[in-house]
Amino acid sequence: DNPAFVPVGTWDAWIWNISVEYTTLGADLLYGRISTGYRPGAPNQGCCSPELLKTVNEETLVNYELGFKGLLLNDRLQLTTAAFYQDFDAYQITGVQELPLDFSFSPGATSPLTEFTANVDGTSIWGGEVNFDWYLGERWRISGYYAYTDSELGSHRMIISSTPVSARTISTVPFPRIDMNETSPWQGQQVCTPEWIAANGDYNIEGAPSCYWTRPNDVTGNQLPQQPNHKAALTLAYRMDLESVFSASAPLGRAQLLGTYSYTGKRYPDLGNWPDYEIPSYARLDLRASWISPKETYRVTFYVQNVFDEIGLTEFVVNSVISGTFATGTLTEPRRFGMIVQVDF
Repeated sequence: DNPAFVPVGTWDAWIWNISVEYTTLGADLLYGRISTGYRPGAPNQGCCSPELLKTVNEETLVNYELGFKGLLLNDRLQLTTAAFYQDFDAYQITGVQELPLDFSFSPGATSPLTEFTANVDGTSIWGGEVNFDWYLGERWRISGYYAYTDSELGSHRMIISSTPVSARTISTVPFPRIDMNETSPWQGQQVCTPEWIAANGDYNIEGAPSCYWTRPNDVTGNQLPQQPNHKAALTLAYRMDLESVFSASAPLGRAQLLGTYSYTGKRYPDLGNWPDYEIPSYARLDLRASWISPKETYRVTFYVQNVFDEIGLTEFVVNSVISGTFATGTLTEPRRFGMIVQVDF
């Protein structure tokens, strides 16, 4: 509704995919696919007044995939496999990053560090997965999946809050700025120039920032956060028809027993990839037993989730290494059990 509003930019793109499929004499499917993805640009969180960082550039993706889908072992094994490689151009990443010293900073800036969204070239993700359902007989079934994923960030530097103190580096040049500290004798004057430091030393008024700043980490080649290399699950299911002990012609419905073991591998909470903050792997076992009435009107299910009560950490964020305070994210659910009764009228 503001007549003075001027859009910072417009973005559009065509996305497409090309697939080649081959069906074997046994009706199995082999395929290859090249597809693209697109994320438009955007205003850059109010940063920054010069055109250099006023907008975020659009992000594009090319995905290469090969796969197989088919039935094996006399159609008792259904198998789906795929391998992929994703190549990003101008990958969008948000965080505290360093601007060049000749940037046009605001008067209140105390370092060249600011939070904005940058575009990083050379980022890629790759991996593969296998899914299967194997019917061992009329009653037994094994199903599951395994997925491997890895990634690599392109050339980039940014502030990582989890960086150990021993691994932090301080700038060797000062950051000239206008002193906005009301208790300072230099209020309103330019401080932290090489000449000012030669005469006064570092800016050491209590509670005020130094003339020097903590440099961003080089995160080039690091793995993307919250991305386990390995994930897997295995399910064993058994079903049987129930017959009355008095008459075989009077069925009592059927029973189903099922157990699932799942595993999530270790991963990093952020782009720093510091071993000290690596999120450990975790696993859980779930069990379920169900009874279904002959006409499927009633279903009663008993379940136990996380049988061994193994608690896993799904994510956490390091707030401050120096003070030792941490913000902990989500944990997996503890062991619980219950019963579900379902009636279909």
